[in-house]
Amino acid sequence: MFKKYFWLKLIIIAIVLIVIATIFTSPKNNVPKNDKINFTANSSNKQSSTITNDYSLALNDYSPHIGENNADIIIIEFADFQCSASKEAFPIIRELISEYGNKIKYIYRHFPLADRADVSGKIAEASMCANDQGKFFNFHDKAFQNQDNFSGLSDIYLYAKQIGINTEQFTKCLGSGKYINLIKKDTSDGAKLGIRGTPTWFLFTKDHKWYKIEGAIPKNLFKQAIDDLLKNSQIK
Repeated sequence: MFKKYFWLKLIIIAIVLIVIATIFTSPKNNVPKNDKINFTANSSNKQSSTITNDYSLALNDYSPHIGENNADIIIIEFADFQCSASKEAFPIIRELISEYGNKIKYIYRHFPLADRADVSGKIAEASMCANDQGKFFNFHDKAFQNQDNFSGLSDIYLYAKQIGINTEQFTKCLGSGKYINLIKKDTSDGAKLGIRGTPTWFLFTKDHKWYKIEGAIPKNLFKQAIDDLLKNSQIK
C-alpha cells in the first residue's frame, strides 16, 4: 500500500512540474511596440503594375493638400476627425512637411469610421466647406485640437467662426450637403485600397515606389520611410 501511494505522489509531482514548465516556456501573444512596426512596401518595378490602379485611387485633384505637384514624394493620408490616432498623427506630419519642404506634397482624404460615421462625416463635410474659402487646414487643426471636447453641430459652427470664414456661406454649404458624395467617394476609395482603420498613409515617389503605413507612428519611423524612398528611388 505504501509503495502504491508513493508512486502516485511521484506521478502527481511530475505532472505539476510539467504544467509549470509549460506555462513559463510557452510563447506569449505579445503586441508589437510602436518602434517595431513593419511597413508594407513595394520598391520593385516588376510589381508596380499591381499598384497602378491603387495609385490612381489614392490620388485625385480635389482633395486639400500642402505642397506642389512636382514634389519628390507624395504622402496621402486617410483620416477621421473623431479618431484619437488621427489626432495624434497630425502634428507629426506637419513637422515633417516643414522639415522636408518642397520634397513633399501632402494630401488629406476623408475616411469616417463606421462606428461614428454620422458625426465624423459631418465634420468632414464642414472641413470641405471651409476649404471652399481656403481654410481647410485651419478648420482641420481646430477640429483635432478640440476633439476631446466636441459636443455637436454647434461646435462646427463655432470653429468656422473662430477661423474667420464667412459663416453665412459656410452654413449654406453645409446645409446643402454639397460634399456628401465626395466624402463617400473618399471612403469607398479607401476601402478599395484595403484601409482597415485610421490614419492610413500612402507614400509615393515619381517612379512609383511606395510605402503603405497604418496607424499613428513615431516621427523617426516616418522619417525612415521617407528617407528610404528618397534614397532608393530614381529621382533626378
